[in-house]
Amino acid sequence: MKKKSKTKRLLCIVLCAVTLLAGCDDSSSNNGPTQSELYEREFDTSKYNSYITYHIDDKISDADFEKVGGSDGQLLERFKKCFALDNSDHPSMGYQIQSESKDRTVKIYFNNDKGVTEELLRLSAEKNLVEMREGTKPDGELVLANEQITNAVAYTSGDKDSEAAFWGAIGLPEYARDPSSKDKSENPREVTVQLKFNYDGQKKLSAATEKLAEKRSKMTLWVDGKNVYSATVPEAIRSDNITISGFGSDYAAAKKLAYQLRSGYLPYKVSVTECKVSPPEVSTDSSVLAA
Repeated sequence: MKKKSKTKRLLCIVLCAVTLLAGCDDSSSNNGPTQSELYEREFDTSKYNSYITYHIDDKISDADFEKVGGSDGQLLERFKKCFALDNSDHPSMGYQIQSESKDRTVKIYFNNDKGVTEELLRLSAEKNLVEMREGTKPDGELVLANEQITNAVAYTSGDKDSEAAFWGAIGLPEYARDPSSKDKSENPREVTVQLKFNYDGQKKLSAATEKLAEKRSKMTLWVDGKNVYSATVPEAIRSDNITISGFGSDYAAAKKLAYQLRSGYLPYKVSVTECKVSPPEVSTDSSVLAA
């Protein structure tokens, strides 16, 4: 019995030694792919033709960086709003985001099939603080701000349905079109921005305009301290939206303002360090043009 016990102990020692030696082998062959290798596997950026890189310039915590630059962060939401997409369209949009907490950088790769401009993308790094105030001074009584705005869209006069059908037939994405071009009668199209509010914004707007209408006073709209619109209030506004005019036929200016109004306020200083925007592909197939 003692001989068998000694044999078992010897076998156990040998097995333990083999296990220890295996654990001391080259770590590169047993620990799997490195972090950089996993990073490259996860992000295949070769299929995208455009990208933008943000840097958070302010000193913020890791938790705040995640809120701004994470996969559900504010910068990504602002990026999506550049394309004027509804929330339901977001999942189908092709993009990849790379967030580097250590470097405080966020890089978004995408295919520019909706014709977003570099200027509009760069606006996504601005604070875009929106303030609607009574009177004409930047310190006038505040009526409402970013949190009361639900959407803002640039529109043009004319038959938009037929125009969309024509440009769609030749393969030009809707947001790459410039509706400010003249129609057949050589009359320029009038461009406006429709600004829409939530219920809280509607109540505040109604109360403020009722007071301003009595004196036919002005109400002004400010973005990052700059007066972008001013108008006399003739009567109380009871609806949940207003129309901003004065752009003439400048659709680009209207589109820029619409984005600033709907983008939401960013409380941190952010800079764009890289930006490459490829133009959308336009079909020149004669069979498509004739459609």
